[in-house]
Order: sequence, then structure tokens, then C-alpha cells
Amino acid sequence: MTQIRSAWLVVPALLIAILIVGCGTSNDSLQAEAPSIAGGGDFASNEFFSDSAAATAAPAATYGGDDFGPAGAPGAPGEPGSSGQSTSGGNSAGDTVAGNLDGQVQAIASLDRIIVRTVEMTLVVQNVTQAMSDITELANSSGGWVVGSTRNGNHTAFISFRVSAAGLDIALDEVRTNAVEVKSESSSSQDVTDEFTDLEARLRSQTASEDALITLLGQAQTVEDTLKVQTELARIREDLESMEGRLNLLTQTSAFSLVNVFLNAEPTEIQVNAGSDIAVAVGQPVTFTATLQPPEDIENFEIRWDFGDGFEQGTSRRTAATLIEGQRITSAVTHVYQTEDNSPYVVTIDITGGGDSGVVEGTDTLIATVSDIPVLDVFAGQSVTVEAGTQVGFAGTFTRPEGLDGLKYRWEFGDGSPAVEGVLAADVTVAEATHTYPNNRPIPYTATLVISGDSKIGEIEGTSALSVRVNEAESWVIADWSIGDTFKDGVQALSAVGVYGVRGLVWALVLSPVWVLLLVVLGIGRWQWQRRRTAGA
Repeated sequence: MTQIRSAWLVVPALLIAILIVGCGTSNDSLQAEAPSIAGGGDFASNEFFSDSAAATAAPAATYGGDDFGPAGAPGAPGEPGSSGQSTSGGNSAGDTVAGNLDGQVQAIASLDRIIVRTVEMTLVVQNVTQAMSDITELANSSGGWVVGSTRNGNHTAFISFRVSAAGLDIALDEVRTNAVEVKSESSSSQDVTDEFTDLEARLRSQTASEDALITLLGQAQTVEDTLKVQTELARIREDLESMEGRLNLLTQTSAFSLVNVFLNAEPTEIQVNAGSDIAVAVGQPVTFTATLQPPEDIENFEIRWDFGDGFEQGTSRRTAATLIEGQRITSAVTHVYQTEDNSPYVVTIDITGGGDSGVVEGTDTLIATVSDIPVLDVFAGQSVTVEAGTQVGFAGTFTRPEGLDGLKYRWEFGDGSPAVEGVLAADVTVAEATHTYPNNRPIPYTATLVISGDSKIGEIEGTSALSVRVNEAESWVIADWSIGDTFKDGVQALSAVGVYGVRGLVWALVLSPVWVLLLVVLGIGRWQWQRRRTAGA
């Protein structure tokens, strides 16, 4: 009889399980269908189930916990609300939903559409620290709270806060009012009405299933039946708690909008000088530099050159101090203009810098006039060798391209003497000059011919050089001979003989005992040698 009764208990349990499986989609599928927020990532995984709701929108921020208020009542400004989950073992999950979500859920459900809004803003402010304080005060006074914030020195910062959806536009207007400039602003809206409605239906269905299982649990006659019903009841309650939390999050995120604000300090304007306007030729490299007057403690620079012809921009980061106090010069950048079309070009330099003194920026422009330049070929001649004091003639040749007028020449001889200049008559292609090198030297002189003329882009020059080796001139007498110098040399030689003679006599006297001893030894030796010789004869 007991087995028959147990079988009858199992049958309704199986029917209820089938009913549960058929009610709605799984919680996992709801997570997959959750929309994405601006900034990337899955809305469900990053916004609703993360302790740091702004982690996706602002990964640089640091958070201390949930950024949502409680399920039953909004969190206090700057603090998360209470969990809203039942801690009493005697209440069912259905009682928890009815008790904690009754107020806000019913209010949200009465709306036509349930919208979750997220706003991203990038602002330029006068004082980053003060701006963060003002936004914090705004969030608190608006019934919201600060989710998290971070600051990089006094130049940049990030702050994330929530305000009521009804007061979002007013809060944004106040944030914009306190900014010097709104660099960017974007707003995203996520419609979660369908998900909210589906969750409500599933909660009702699961609650009914829970009540039925509780009834069956009271009718169970065996331990096995009790365990089966309790297992299924535990699973349903787990689903109920998950859906309750999801519904709570939907309620909070639709009631309180998230605002992420990136703050940048207003840069100080600095004086930048890109230089004078220039005239350049097509295909000719031209170098650009600029000077600037940054405040002290500004060390990190970013320098961008726009040459105005649409080609790749020039960038650099290096600067160097000049002889003028407080002035710096940028590293040189080189550019080649490929065509004269659309000339003149406007060349722009933008400089930004940062350091302990804050952020600075400056800009300047110059005009680059580009045209086809006439090619002026110059040939100074072959290297020559002459004697010092001998006049040497120079004759350099050059071309006369079209578009070049008023030709002039200039010979520079490389010995410090004045250059020889002149105007070239029409149809003349030779520039002549003479010069005398008075002194010889082992290193050759360099003579340079410069031909210049006027074109539509300004003065054009062409140069060429040759080597002049100057040897010593041959003469009947020794070069640079002087009787005074010769007499002086003789006197010096005679005095040297006298000095060394006296020195020798002094040494002879000092060493006289040695000489006397040597003479005595030699005398004795000679006397004995002669004596032996006489005895032998």
C-alpha cells in the first residue's frame, strides 16, 4: 500500500517538473540576450552581474563594491543599498520577491517601456580636483552615488556616478555647465522591457511550482520521496533567487542611470614660433624647426607638423634649450614637396606638453611657396699649383637656365682676402678673376665660385670649388735671409762654445785627482815595461 501511495506522489512531481521546464527560457539564455553597453562587453556579464558595474565602461576606475542601491529601497548616497535577499529560513522565495521587490518592481512594471541609460562624457575643466569634488556633490545631492573614481596627477581623472533616471538630464546639464569644453558625449539606451516582463512571468510560474512542491513535501510518506521533492524544491528556489537578483538589477539600472566622465585639465597657451615664410623647390628637401617658451617643469612634449600637402605628417618629441633663457627649440623634421600644385601651402605646428606645472599647448603657422626651381650648374675649373707671389687666373663656367635673370658672380679665394664680385652680362657663361697668393702653405687653398640669379621663388645660387696649392717661390738667395739674424746666430754659437769650454774646464779641475792618479799609474807602468825590455836585451 505504501509503494502505491509513493508512486502516486512521484507522478505529480514529474508533472510539475515538466511544467517548470516548459515555462520560459533559461536564465543563461536571458544573459546571452542582454544588450551590450557602450565601450564593449556583454551587458549582462559586465553590468548586471559584476560588483563593479562601470568596469567595462571605465576599466581604469577602482570600485569598492556594488554600485546599485538595494532591492527594497535605494542605497544611501555614495553607498550601496541592502542586499534585499531573504535571510529568514521560514520565508519562501516567493515571499522574498513579494516583500523586497513589491515597491520598485511594481512601479517599474507600470511603465510602458523599461530603459537603461548609460552616458559617456569627456570634459576639459579648469581644475580636475575641483571638478571631481563638484561631480561627487552633484551625485549625492541628486539622490545618487559615486560608483568609483581615479586621478592621474592634476591633469586627468575619471569619475563614474549614478543618478535617478528622472534627474539625469538635469545632472548632465550641470556637469556641462562646470566644464570649459565638452570634447565628446555619447548616450546609449537599452530597452529591457521584454526581459523584465519575461522575468516576472517566470517568477510567478516558479513561485506556483514552489508552492505545489511544498504541498507535496508535506504529503511525502517515505524518505526517498522527501529527498526527491526537496531536491527539486532547492533547484526552484535557486532559480527564484537568481531571477530575483536579475529583476532587482534591472529595476536599479533603469531607475538610476550610469554616467562616466573623463576629465582633462585645461591646457595653458604657450608661445610657439614656426619661423618665417619660405620658398622651396619641388623635390628639394626642406627642414623645419620651431621655438617655444614653455613654463618650468614642462618636460614631456608632443610635436606635430602638418605640411599642408596632404602627405604624412611629421612628429617628434625632442626639444633642446637655446642660448635665450627659457626658450627651447624643437628637433628638426625634413619634408619634400612633390608638386607645386595648390601652392602656397600652409605649414602648421601643434605642440602639447605636460609636467608638474600642468598641461600646455601652442600652435603656429608659416607659408611654404613651392615651384619648379631653375637648375644652375657651375664649374669652377681644375685644381692648380702656383708659386707664392705669382698671379693666378680663374675662369669658371655656368649655365643660364630660363626663368633666371640678373646673374652675378663671386670668387672667394680662401686666404682671407676680399672676394671678387661682378655682374654678368647677357649671354656670358664664364666668370673670370685673378688673384695672387703671397704666402705658401702645405695645405691647399680652396677657391669657390658662386653664381646667383633672381627667379620667381627668390634668389637661386649655384656653387663650385677648386683647390689651389701654393709652393715656396725659388730665389737666388735664401728666402727670408737677414744679416741681423745671421750675426745674432753667430754670436749665439760663439757664446755656446765659450759656455761649454768653461764647463769642461770646471769638470777637469773637479776630477784632477783622478787624472793625477791615472797619470801616476801610467808612468809606473811605462817605467816597468822599459826596465823589462832593457833587461831582456
